[in-house]
Amino acid sequence: MERGRKMNLPRIGFGREEKLELSMGMSEDFEGAIAMGSNEVRVGSTIFGARPPKGEAKVVP
Repeated sequence: MERGRKMNLPRIGFGREEKLELSMGMSEDFEGAIAMGSNEVRVGSTIFGARPPKGEAKVVP
């Protein structure tokens, strides 16, 4: 996240300047991601709990 801030990521858009959407961080570090400028974080395990290891995951119809 710090690296992205130091890179001064460009603004993008179609003929106008827009802020670049940054999706950084997950449940364990979302506060730091927000502090670093992320405007989208993923917090699935905080809401839904930990997922089982892939070998134990099962598809439920």
